Amino acid sequence: MVIFQGDVNSKKNCMDMRTVNSTRCIVVCGQNPECLLTLMTNTYCLHCIYGNVSSITRRNTSQHIALKVRFGMSKHSNLNKIFEMSGGFTDLVKVSYQSILDFSLEYLENSAVCPSGSMEFKTCDVGYKMFLRGVNWYCLKVVYSAENMDQPTAKSLCINQKASISGLENMNETNYVKSSAYWEMIKNYTEYNGGWGIWIDGEKKYECRAENTTSLPGPCNGVNGFNFVDQTLQKKGGYNWDGRNTDGYRGYQNCIMMMISRSYKNGKFDDLICSDKQDFHKRGVLCGLLAK
Repeated sequence: MVIFQGDVNSKKNCMDMRTVNSTRCIVVCGQNPECLLTLMTNTYCLHCIYGNVSSITRRNTSQHIALKVRFGMSKHSNLNKIFEMSGGFTDLVKVSYQSILDFSLEYLENSAVCPSGSMEFKTCDVGYKMFLRGVNWYCLKVVYSAENMDQPTAKSLCINQKASISGLENMNETNYVKSSAYWEMIKNYTEYNGGWGIWIDGEKKYECRAENTTSLPGPCNGVNGFNFVDQTLQKKGGYNWDGRNTDGYRGYQNCIMMMISRSYKNGKFDDLICSDKQDFHKRGVLCGLLAK
């Protein structure tokens, strides 16, 4: 991390960590994979996560910024002029999480090696949340419908958002979708005993559509039995199946939904008929696009 005087475009969505200990402020940010930078004075410590800050400016001020310099930088006319160090910092567009032990902590005084001017960061559109997938920053949002909808209709909702139906790379993403959809259901739908369904990316491969093919060991097991529109998916570790519910009952259940309910099934996945609207009211779809 590098430390310098400066400010961000907006502190509105940054979190007050309720400490004035600068060491603790920096270390906790370093240990949090979602934290991009800290804002510190002798009266506060704020943590700003990826997607909540679109730019920073270095200037003389009482506020200091501790920035993860290898994370999330997207666009500037000349990054080498911002960080005039050996080899430059053009690799800032490549993102990889490290533990706090791997961070080099430096205080850059007012010299040629200090960051200067303004720097811009990748962000998501309003309502989307940013996640890291390999070297890609990706934006996710659950889009809702006032009426039950089948999977083709759900995909068109994402297209209308200039996005596409998306999958889930890890449980961090899954928990975000589960929580968002659950509270949306509670807030807007009084008859939720049956629960809601959120359409998630994934359609059975033709050779995997026989009943039980994807629920048993073999080349079609689990997510291996599906094709995905979302090309940023790598591990597909967020598909939290409900028992053997990739069974492809009668060979017709070729799409995927997340079940949202007040029962143990909340956040679990099931395969189902792509044209189905009724089992679990299909009120949402997960949409995504690359951060920009």
